[in-house]
Amino acid sequence: MSLSRRVKSRLSVIVVPAAALFLAFGAIVAFPTAAFAHAKPVSSTPSPNQNLTTAPTSVTIIFGQNVKPDGSDIIVYDKDGKKVSTAAATVDPNDLKKMSVPMAGDDSESYLVVWHTVSADDGESAIGSFSFGVNAAADDLPSSTTTPSASSGVQPWLAALIGVIGLILGGGAGYYFARRQTPTPAAPAQ
Repeated sequence: MSLSRRVKSRLSVIVVPAAALFLAFGAIVAFPTAAFAHAKPVSSTPSPNQNLTTAPTSVTIIFGQNVKPDGSDIIVYDKDGKKVSTAAATVDPNDLKKMSVPMAGDDSESYLVVWHTVSADDGESAIGSFSFGVNAAADDLPSSTTTPSASSGVQPWLAALIGVIGLILGGGAGYYFARRQTPTPAAPAQ
């Protein structure tokens, strides 16, 4: 086997898996938010854990992505678990990141706001909650949570696992086929 054929054979053993790794990592770096984006709150009125002197007449949440009106809602509960939001939440047609719900505050010291959204940008859903108080003691406010929902899309850990398995199989196949190449017999020397 000539020197150039051996070099080409060894290069293909290195280049094929390296190119596969380069492309996979490039996709991860180029599109990180595509798999992990959700319409989550960036601000609200009242804000989480805010302590007001009077109950508001509405709750407004601004999300990081546009929200689909269908499948998205805000519900407000008082400290006894009674629903105090008086209608379904509405998305502002001029600002699809803004959703509001009217509420009738009672004499409750704390309120729980539960929201769920479907992103108009990527269709992913998210759910979460926060609380605020009206003349409440600090201990009366429950902790706030925000949790992405697993109701749609592929779980990130599963996508990563499939990607790693694909890289291993692709690299192994590239190595196998590069090693499998049979050299052509050299012409007899004259």
